[in-house]
Amino acid sequence: MTSKRESIILADKALVESVLQIKTVKRHIQQYEELNRYALTQFPVVGVVGGLPVPQEHRQGRTGQADIIISQLQVDFYVYFQEADDEKMDTTVSSLVNYLWVALYSDPTRGNLCHYTRLTAEPNYEVWNPFVAFKITAFHEYQHSIEGI
Repeated sequence: MTSKRESIILADKALVESVLQIKTVKRHIQQYEELNRYALTQFPVVGVVGGLPVPQEHRQGRTGQADIIISQLQVDFYVYFQEADDEKMDTTVSSLVNYLWVALYSDPTRGNLCHYTRLTAEPNYEVWNPFVAFKITAFHEYQHSIEGI
């Protein structure tokens, strides 16, 4: 049985994969050594990493029904690309953030798996020549029972 947490993360991954400009999507943070193994045509690479649900509210279930938990799930999107031209670097960051922002807000309930999605982005990007990296974070509020996450 797939948990609701996993279903939300898979929905996030599918939305990222729908962005034509993104070439590779993985379920983990990419290390420098891993990035070096990708061909240039496999960039941009996105690592989709889900956190654990953080309970926000606990509601007593009716007689004979399980208690309900309202939790927040954080999912991080680590985006990596190659850009040697400093003039194009910031423009590429802007374009990629825009494409992902639009895709991740295109279905804020992830097919009714969660109540809402809120996105944030790290204010700065990092450069590890020849790679550039930045992070977008999604916060999903969703409901589950005490019988599963």
